[in-house]
Amino acid sequence: MESSKLVKFLSSVIFDPSGLKFSLFVFTIFSMELCSRWILGGIGFDFYAYPVLIMVLLILPFVFSKKLLRIYTYIVLSTIVSILYLNLPLFPFIKQALGIFFVYFGTYSFLNHFKNDFERILDAYVNLAFVSAIFGIIQFFFSLIGINLLIKIPGHLDSIAYEPSHYCAIILPAVCLTLFQFRKYSLKAIILVLAVFLTKSFSGIVVLCIMLIIRNISFKNFVFIGSLGVFVLIFLSTNIRHFNLRYEGIKSIIEAKDYSTNTTSNGTAASLISNLDVALYTFRKSPIFGSGLGGHETMYLRKFKGTLFEDDWFFQLNKESAHSLTIRIFSELGLLGFTLFMIFFRNHFIKESLSKFHYIVFMACLSHFLCKTLKLGGYIDFGTPFFFCLIIINYKVFISKSNINLTKNE
Repeated sequence: MESSKLVKFLSSVIFDPSGLKFSLFVFTIFSMELCSRWILGGIGFDFYAYPVLIMVLLILPFVFSKKLLRIYTYIVLSTIVSILYLNLPLFPFIKQALGIFFVYFGTYSFLNHFKNDFERILDAYVNLAFVSAIFGIIQFFFSLIGINLLIKIPGHLDSIAYEPSHYCAIILPAVCLTLFQFRKYSLKAIILVLAVFLTKSFSGIVVLCIMLIIRNISFKNFVFIGSLGVFVLIFLSTNIRHFNLRYEGIKSIIEAKDYSTNTTSNGTAASLISNLDVALYTFRKSPIFGSGLGGHETMYLRKFKGTLFEDDWFFQLNKESAHSLTIRIFSELGLLGFTLFMIFFRNHFIKESLSKFHYIVFMACLSHFLCKTLKLGGYIDFGTPFFFCLIIINYKVFISKSNINLTKNE
């Protein structure tokens, strides 16, 4: 009886014309670090997002995206080949495959069902990002006087996230959406940009600079903007301690060819280089298909088995996520999977001359993946399923508006 009442309640929310459903759905992007707990088998379970997305699959008319299904099928089949070829355990694959299925198809199902309310969904996301940024700014200034509100590192804004870089991955698309439509979102753009800089996150600030360069690049101002970007990076690396430690850490690791505490005290640098080394090790073993979904962790342990690094403090740092989503895709899906991943972005790119709005939405989503290239390698966290599916829906809505036949795409 109670479960039927819950279904009726969720149904009323989903079909509520007021737009509450959009905010409740978009909150799945923000909920991971507030609502996740570790359960059996080392599985992280988001007690808000996962039930919501499963309910979406149960309540809404289920429409498969042929494109998403093809991607998922390829990943599953190539992983089976990798498991057999490299003799890898099955559990990491099953854990990832099940999570990806429910989260990605649930996310796509909602976005596709409400594609006519595409802009309202984006507004709901921007509004939640704005509110979280205001909280983060209050949190930041309170931390300066010794009052810590859900903050891990005083003086480094992280809002509702575990770390500043995690928060940047969540809100950078909102930053781009508002900044590139400044007249419409001027106040929100200023607050969101301020929040990013107050995180003092290397990955977040660098990606924001890259997006500004890409957005404003032209032959006429290429030299000026490019030089400015290089100057900003040099300034940050030489004048700000947090950035300088990261820069010096990577430099010392590369020079010494050793990512242990003997070489550097910077865990981020050690994590990045060691996981990249594992990806290259996997490439040499299985260049086409990689180690398969969830296989990076096993290859990490194989790579360093019997080495002195096994006894180091930095050993196993981010071994499950490969530190970076791009490194992880290269490691787990191989050269072919990585190439298909790049082709996905190329095929869904919309020129600004064709539609400024849909171009901005694509660029906003791209900022998330650039951020996760520098740090964070999870497939289903920090909004990655939302922004991946949003790229597909954005292209679909653009094509629909342009009166072009969708048969080949969906």
